Amino acid sequence: MGKLADVEIVRDGDIFYARITLPDGSVTKIESESFEEILNQVATELQDRFGFL
Repeated sequence: MGKLADVEIVRDGDIFYARITLPDGSVTKIESESFEEILNQVATELQDRFGFL
């Protein structure tokens, strides 16, 4: 089993920030005011990248 990505979600005031780091070192950053929305965006990004989630 291989690692697909590292996902870090932090909150700064009213804004949530997500950082998705793939094993090849590429990084995607996402921000949103809604925790639910940031989770949806992370899931969508991973699904688009890997296509099987």
